Amino acid sequence: MSQVAIILATYNGEKYIQEQIESIINNSYTKYTIYVCDDGSTDKTPSIVNGLKDKYKDKIVFNANDINRGGLANFLYWTSQIEADYYMFCDQDDVWYENKIQVSLDFIKSVEKGNSDVPVTIFGDANVVDERLDLLHESFFKNENLDASKCSFKDLLMENKLLGCTVMFNRRTQELLRAVDKLPENIRMHDWWIGLIASTFGKVAYYNQPLLMYRQHGNNQVGANGYIEYIMKNIFNWKEQRAQLYAIFSQGESFLNCYRDLLTDDQIEYLEEFSSFYKRGWISRKIRFIKNGYRKTGIMRNLGMWLVV
Repeated sequence: MSQVAIILATYNGEKYIQEQIESIINNSYTKYTIYVCDDGSTDKTPSIVNGLKDKYKDKIVFNANDINRGGLANFLYWTSQIEADYYMFCDQDDVWYENKIQVSLDFIKSVEKGNSDVPVTIFGDANVVDERLDLLHESFFKNENLDASKCSFKDLLMENKLLGCTVMFNRRTQELLRAVDKLPENIRMHDWWIGLIASTFGKVAYYNQPLLMYRQHGNNQVGANGYIEYIMKNIFNWKEQRAQLYAIFSQGESFLNCYRDLLTDDQIEYLEEFSSFYKRGWISRKIRFIKNGYRKTGIMRNLGMWLVV
């Protein structure tokens, strides 16, 4: 059986952490370790986790950060420190379905096709629920109007398709993550960065079924806001749209700098063009935006981008 490392990042998550951990414990697949990586919680999260650790013995490892890293860095730092065959990200407030690990493992192995030397990352859908676990939306991706099936290297440069709490990736992906001595500060999201690594050097694949209940509540750092809410929030906020778009191209430049020695000539050429986008004049940006096929999901997202570039 393959060893699975579950990276569970916590910060003041006392309200839901026990339910989350016990949903993992109840999974049908048993060869896993839950690495709870706490980022300086001031509530009862550490004591709850340590109580569960005593109860479930070899299933839980508790790591307390000596500094506050923030959610993104917390996930990526501990992922780089842990040895396993496969890795999963886990939030502190969701509920996993009892077959989540087994289904993810079966799917990623089907994508690997017996070759674990190629970096592979998979992700799935989720049922969006409220804090009482009442269903809000059958599908996270339909609610967000995201085409999760389009997850090539070029697709993921422009738009994150991965839902972090559904992600599984293999050891080769982790090795490429830790090959970078110091990760850049402008990484947008931990799952996005993992997706970029796998799509560039291997493959990212989408499993079109819900793997968990994705809980929405007042303290979520990142939630399922919905496509309409996204449009209403950003339609007149051009300054924010421009800043977000600049951050996407900046992340692409950082990815190029981190992995240049491992990239093909075509990938380097594409990333150099991509990362130099905002160094060009206004008219040149408009033309290159269309010529190079920079796209997100949905007409409104793309129209908004074209207007602000």
